[in-house]
Amino acid sequence: MPEINANAKVIAVDVNENAIAYGNDDFVEKFETNEGIIRTRYFLKRRRIQSKIHKKELWAKLLEKYRGREWHRIREIYYKVAKEIINKAFEIGATVIIMEDLNIHEIDAGFKELNGRLHRWVIESSSGYWSMRRSFMKLM
Repeated sequence: MPEINANAKVIAVDVNENAIAYGNDDFVEKFETNEGIIRTRYFLKRRRIQSKIHKKELWAKLLEKYRGREWHRIREIYYKVAKEIINKAFEIGATVIIMEDLNIHEIDAGFKELNGRLHRWVIESSSGYWSMRRSFMKLM
């Protein structure tokens, strides 16, 4: 991790299941993701398909369709959030974006549901998107 200058402007990002908060000493903003609601709805759709449809080909085709839709909706939300945070950083002249270190693999969650939800978060791909956008902004 590179060293941060004491005069550098920093934006801190806090990620939760249904919201992302970001800011610094001057401002704090919150972006509602509603990821938990979206994931729960698609989970229930998949369970209904699995219990009511008995033809293997149709069953697999429908499950794949809804898995893809869920993945695209969640990914789109995180891209919007990343774009908003990068634009705000560009606007205020921030040079560093700090995300919390979730250490998901070290969490000893006795609850399978919680553990599964933590591992489904799209944090890694959104942080990769932020670094890509940040490097693109340097070219502008």
